[in-house]
Amino acid sequence: MLLIFPPVAKPCEPPAGIAKLAGALNAHGISCEILDANLEGLLYLLQQPQAASDTWTRRAVKNISSNLAALREPHTYRAPDHYSRAVKDVNRVLVASAKAYHAIVGLADYHHQQRSPLRSADLLAAAEHPEQNPFYPYFKFRLTDILDNTVSTRRRQGREEYVRKGQRVLVGSSRARRGHGLDRTGAARMSILGTTLGHIRVVELLASGTSAISVSAACATGATARPAARASASRPVPRRMPG
Repeated sequence: MLLIFPPVAKPCEPPAGIAKLAGALNAHGISCEILDANLEGLLYLLQQPQAASDTWTRRAVKNISSNLAALREPHTYRAPDHYSRAVKDVNRVLVASAKAYHAIVGLADYHHQQRSPLRSADLLAAAEHPEQNPFYPYFKFRLTDILDNTVSTRRRQGREEYVRKGQRVLVGSSRARRGHGLDRTGAARMSILGTTLGHIRVVELLASGTSAISVSAACATGATARPAARASASRPVPRRMPG
């Protein structure tokens, strides 16, 4: 589960809502991830090349790194003039970054020059054409990266779980061999269970109550008997009474 805090809101205020929601989910055993797309999206726009057409914009673009660093330092907030100049220059870069999208982006606001959030037609048009949003390139890259990493992580966890199951089968087969007194032939058959039936299949057979001898026989013949057949195969054969 992915919890996203979208732009635009004041980046100086951490998204407490999704943090509290994530804590509640984790407390109930539900894993989730948090994405502060507001802060990341704004930083993404500030890092893009800008075509400056005036002196103020050129100066703001040139000093964007130093202004961002200043806003991360406590002493900047003790100098109102320095703080005000840094904020105005950062906002100037954001305005320039969204100009081609007919939008005005700031550190605490977003406004589209041709669409209104109060008109349903404009909302539908925005949904049908997400590429017209200045944050679209960021979301396209970031969400794809998160999903790819999630899929890779789950595949790796699946392979690790598969290996763990296989290890449990080998340990279980070793104990079963000692308990049932299998000879060397039976031991050899048990050792190839993982390649004949697959580790997961063997786990299912052993978990269903089938004895290790029956599983070994199924492995040797390559059979995947039905539960009833396995039950009958595991039933001990009565000895013949002496005549």
